Amino acid sequence: MSKKAGRPSSGKGKLMTVRLTPKMRYSVELLARVQRRNSITAVVEFAIERLLHDKETGLLNEKGDYLPDLIFDDEEVTCFVNLCLHRSDLLTYDEELIWRAIESDKKAYWKSHRVPNYERIKADWDAIKMKAKQARQ
Repeated sequence: MSKKAGRPSSGKGKLMTVRLTPKMRYSVELLARVQRRNSITAVVEFAIERLLHDKETGLLNEKGDYLPDLIFDDEEVTCFVNLCLHRSDLLTYDEELIWRAIESDKKAYWKSHRVPNYERIKADWDAIKMKAKQARQ
């Protein structure tokens, strides 16, 4: 049996609420009919997926790698460190402070050049965030 078009391959996703004008919602419903999709959710997922993989506006790096494949992890700390390694330009100010705290302690948080010690960072996560908070004040 074939997989339904527009369904995420990783299973059930998390709920996200989107506010649309009545005209935009109607437009999406029409698009669902034109594309023969089962729901407006399928249309929105398809549109987002296309935008994410767009070479100019999406999430591809200079090598053509899809950034969420390089960065995402279910573990918050691992995901954060991966973001810092691949796209530190996207960090908020508070995240930059956390990253500086990690970068500043080469012995504790780095196995070698650009190879983080994820387990140690996870173990010290609360202390790292506290150090960043103190640096902010």
